[in-house]
Amino acid sequence: MLKKYIKVICVLVLAGFSFYYTEKVTKLIKYNDPIMIKINDVKDNSYISVIDPIINKDEYILGINGCEVDINKSYDVMKKYGEFNNELLVMKEVRTKENLKDKYIIGANKYYKNIGLIFIVDDKINDELIQYLSAKKIKGNMFMSREVIE
Repeated sequence: MLKKYIKVICVLVLAGFSFYYTEKVTKLIKYNDPIMIKINDVKDNSYISVIDPIINKDEYILGINGCEVDINKSYDVMKKYGEFNNELLVMKEVRTKENLKDKYIIGANKYYKNIGLIFIVDDKINDELIQYLSAKKIKGNMFMSREVIE
């Protein structure tokens, strides 16, 4: 009876070790692939760093999320084509570590000073406003009812 348990335990340990060893070998092969080597060389140049928000008690000034190369997804995409291509790099967003759900915004970040223009159209679209925005190359959002659109 004890021999059966020992055999079963040995088979389970051998199976577990084979899965572990297989995973390590596939990672080693993957990271020595020329495509992966080029992705790792390029990833540092493509990194956009995070700018943290400025927090003061229960209010904050916006920061900027960063961006980095998703190595595994980029590798999977490029492996389908069989070669490295800079345009096929898959990026992922890097967020700030702060939890800002219980705080409110008091200002925008100092690096990008953009605003959003929102116009609510009640009766008709103001042609002068459209021409002015077009002349200045300004984008805006217009919210209008179904009746105005028709």
